[in-house]
Amino acid sequence: MTSSQPFIAACLLMVLLLVSIPGPLFAVINPLDLKSGIEWHRGPYQARLGDVAEIDIPAGYAFTDGAGARRYMDMIHNPAAENQLGLIVPAGNDADGGWFVVFEYDETGYVPDNERSSLDEAKLLASLKKNTEDGNRIRRQMRWPSFHLTGWQQAPVYDIATHDLAWATIGLSEDASEGKTVNYSTRMLGRHGTMSADLVLDPSQLELTLPAYRQLLDGFAFTPGNRYGDYVEGDRRAPYGLSAVIAAGATATATRFGLLPKLAIVITAILVLIAVTVIAARAKRKKS
Repeated sequence: MTSSQPFIAACLLMVLLLVSIPGPLFAVINPLDLKSGIEWHRGPYQARLGDVAEIDIPAGYAFTDGAGARRYMDMIHNPAAENQLGLIVPAGNDADGGWFVVFEYDETGYVPDNERSSLDEAKLLASLKKNTEDGNRIRRQMRWPSFHLTGWQQAPVYDIATHDLAWATIGLSEDASEGKTVNYSTRMLGRHGTMSADLVLDPSQLELTLPAYRQLLDGFAFTPGNRYGDYVEGDRRAPYGLSAVIAAGATATATRFGLLPKLAIVITAILVLIAVTVIAARAKRKKS
């Protein structure tokens, strides 16, 4: 082998990697068909979300627990979190694997819903935009394109019967190739904390996927003793209300699930480029 062959081989490897990773990244990973180490339960199945809740998994979907959810997030280069309790993906014959729902539980106490009739959509949106713009300072330092929150896809809605809080935001990257991002989030309030259900998908899929997402959440319930109505005086109370749940949730979701799948492609390219440089340098040293 000549000294230039390792460099050529590495370049070919880089090209193959770059052209084989369309975005968003999670759209091309189907862990149901891979030896991923994830234990999947296909519906119909009743799944437990830790010790606090359950959800019915209908036919055509698959569920994995917290350990599987974290493994899946690692696979798609999204941050895993210890409070992730489960994840649902389409598993029917026509499933394209292009979306998923991840569940996280924050045991921060009972969240009072006395703001339910006074949520200020304009004020909340202004706060979210400010938080997003603050985050752009870090993005610019990293030479990443800025991301701007542009508005509500769905303004916050609180269901007093189910104690669910749902909203969706629209964001736009300054990188035209990334385009619009939609994050749809639901927070289910419980006795001791809040369960998050975040729908992660390509914006073009939202209209078709949203009914399925809502139908899945119809099968969710806190277990007896953990329901919102089970609260008794003396239980721990969260030091915030519904507005803070939205502000914190929307900012975190945009950061963790908005641009990260596409950013993973950039990171992969950088790592491969570094590998190419190292291989080339070694080949040059051998030649000299």
